[in-house]
Amino acid sequence: MDWARTEFLMLQFPEAIRIPNFTIGLSGVSMYFKKEIPRFSAYKIQTKILTWNKKWIFLLHRFITESKNNNSDNTNIDVHSVGISKIVFKEKTKTLIPEQFFDEFGFKCETEELKIKREEIRKKGWKFIEGLFEFEKLIDYCEDEDRDYEEDYLENEKQLDTNLHLNNGSYNKHLDWARAEFLMLQFPEIIRIPNFTVGLSGISKVVIKKKTKTLIPEQFFDEFGFKCETEELKIKREEIRKKGWKFIEGLFEFEKLIDYCEDKDRDDEEDYLENEKVISKF
Repeated sequence: MDWARTEFLMLQFPEAIRIPNFTIGLSGVSMYFKKEIPRFSAYKIQTKILTWNKKWIFLLHRFITESKNNNSDNTNIDVHSVGISKIVFKEKTKTLIPEQFFDEFGFKCETEELKIKREEIRKKGWKFIEGLFEFEKLIDYCEDEDRDYEEDYLENEKQLDTNLHLNNGSYNKHLDWARAEFLMLQFPEIIRIPNFTVGLSGISKVVIKKKTKTLIPEQFFDEFGFKCETEELKIKREEIRKKGWKFIEGLFEFEKLIDYCEDKDRDDEEDYLENEKVISKF
């Protein structure tokens, strides 16, 4: 995604690169996985501007593979995952307002009709990502020095991976190790279950399965050492669940992007800058 994002911005706004002290800041990345890209397969990342506000621009990345249809000359396109990059344009310390930036670098809306169309496109994309702002409040929650860590379910922040050092921005790789270590330390007995698997749907959104059967989380907790023996404990567990849920419920709207990206009837010409034509091949 780093290469795809850089390639897209350089192709889309080549003149901006020449601005003295021009920088592009990356504030966050969100991913949603639908299906695996087969090992050693060639894939493409299609990049477009999804939406923006007065400060941030959100890029949408589609990870796709292509295959020939045996019965025709048509090409089948499979969407494997989608990602969002939240970026900001700056000149020294000054934030460049996205719409003013678009106007200055070749995508000016000359008529009122075009301005209305651009705003419609922005609103259409905004509905997918507005829930991410609630998710971002987790950074304040995690930095809250007055928070009672004992209230966290399973007291699971005590399971800290102290052996991993984040180098060269390789967060996803280290998240994989931290996630696996946490689950093995927290639920050591599950490793012995025949056909037990942990499915990954987002960066750390997991589902626990036995063969094809999904294990319901609360039943799973009860069975593997964290049973709520009293009604008081059940109430406390539900309070903890609700407290965490408010941060991530907006992500379910974000996940609808996978349907949006797979919509074969969607008019790509309505997308701002027609920018899905910028494709990075890997």
